Amino acid sequence: MCRPCKRTSITRRRVLATGGVAMLTSTVGCTRILNAVGERIFEDVNTLNQLGREVSGPVGVVGLSGETVFNTMFNALSTETDGDSNTITYADV
Repeated sequence: MCRPCKRTSITRRRVLATGGVAMLTSTVGCTRILNAVGERIFEDVNTLNQLGREVSGPVGVVGLSGETVFNTMFNALSTETDGDSNTITYADV
Protein backbone atom coordinates (compact mmCIF):
# COMPACT_ATOMS: atom_id res chain seq x y z
CA MET A 1 0.00 0.00 0.00
CA CYS A 2 1.07 3.48 -0.63
CA ARG A 3 1.40 5.98 2.11
CA PRO A 4 -1.23 8.72 2.18
CA CYS A 5 0.00 11.96 0.71
CA LYS A 6 0.01 14.83 3.09
CA ARG A 7 -1.92 17.55 1.38
CA THR A 8 -0.99 21.13 2.13
CA SER A 9 -3.50 23.72 1.25
CA ILE A 10 -2.90 27.37 0.67
CA THR A 11 -5.29 29.38 2.74
CA ARG A 12 -6.51 32.86 2.06
CA ARG A 13 -4.85 34.03 5.26
CA ARG A 14 -1.46 32.72 4.13
CA VAL A 15 -1.77 34.42 0.74
CA LEU A 16 -2.72 37.73 2.37
CA ALA A 17 0.14 37.50 4.87
CA THR A 18 2.69 36.72 2.17
CA GLY A 19 1.40 39.53 -0.03
CA GLY A 20 1.46 41.97 2.88
CA VAL A 21 5.06 41.14 3.75
CA ALA A 22 6.12 41.52 0.11
CA MET A 23 4.32 44.86 -0.17
CA LEU A 24 5.84 46.17 3.07
CA THR A 25 9.33 45.12 2.04
CA SER A 26 9.08 46.84 -1.33
CA THR A 27 7.65 50.01 0.24
CA VAL A 28 10.55 50.35 2.67
CA GLY A 29 13.02 50.48 -0.21
CA CYS A 30 10.95 53.00 -2.15
CA THR A 31 10.60 55.26 0.88
CA ARG A 32 14.37 55.51 1.26
CA ILE A 33 14.77 56.39 -2.40
CA LEU A 34 11.99 59.01 -2.27
CA ASN A 35 13.48 60.60 0.85
CA ALA A 36 16.90 60.88 -0.81
CA VAL A 37 15.41 62.49 -3.93
CA GLY A 38 13.15 64.77 -1.88
CA GLU A 39 16.05 66.06 0.21
CA ARG A 40 17.84 67.17 -2.96
CA ILE A 41 14.79 68.69 -4.66
CA PHE A 42 13.20 70.42 -1.70
CA GLU A 43 16.27 72.23 -0.40
CA ASP A 44 15.19 75.33 -2.31
CA VAL A 45 12.12 77.53 -2.11
CA ASN A 46 10.95 78.69 -5.53
CA THR A 47 8.40 81.35 -6.41
CA LEU A 48 7.10 81.52 -9.96
CA ASN A 49 5.04 84.35 -11.42
CA GLN A 50 2.71 83.14 -14.21
CA LEU A 51 0.61 86.31 -14.21
CA GLY A 52 0.95 89.23 -16.59
CA ARG A 53 1.68 91.58 -13.71
CA GLU A 54 4.14 92.00 -10.83
CA VAL A 55 3.44 89.89 -7.74
CA SER A 56 4.82 90.37 -4.24
CA GLY A 57 4.19 88.88 -0.83
CA PRO A 58 5.59 86.89 2.07
CA VAL A 59 7.23 83.45 1.87
CA GLY A 60 7.60 81.38 5.02
CA VAL A 61 8.75 77.86 5.88
CA VAL A 62 8.03 76.23 9.23
CA GLY A 63 10.22 73.35 10.44
CA LEU A 64 9.05 70.07 11.92
CA SER A 65 9.40 71.38 15.46
CA GLY A 66 7.14 74.34 14.68
CA GLU A 67 9.75 77.09 14.51
CA THR A 68 10.03 79.38 11.50
CA VAL A 69 13.15 78.43 9.53
CA PHE A 70 12.68 80.87 6.66
CA ASN A 71 10.68 84.08 6.37
CA THR A 72 11.08 86.79 3.74
CA MET A 73 9.18 89.01 1.31
CA PHE A 74 9.44 88.46 -2.44
CA ASN A 75 8.82 90.66 -5.47
CA ALA A 76 8.42 88.73 -8.75
CA LEU A 77 8.24 90.76 -11.92
CA SER A 78 6.19 89.43 -14.83
CA THR A 79 8.00 88.24 -17.93
CA GLU A 80 6.13 90.93 -19.84
CA THR A 81 7.86 93.60 -17.71
CA ASP A 82 11.49 92.71 -18.32
CA GLY A 83 11.55 89.67 -20.61
CA ASP A 84 13.72 87.75 -18.11
CA SER A 85 12.88 84.75 -15.96
CA ASN A 86 10.05 85.24 -13.50
CA THR A 87 11.33 82.64 -11.02
CA ILE A 88 12.92 83.53 -7.67
CA THR A 89 14.90 80.80 -5.90
CA TYR A 90 15.98 80.84 -2.25
CA ALA A 91 18.64 78.15 -1.85
CA ASP A 92 19.31 75.84 1.12
CA VAL A 93 16.21 76.66 3.15
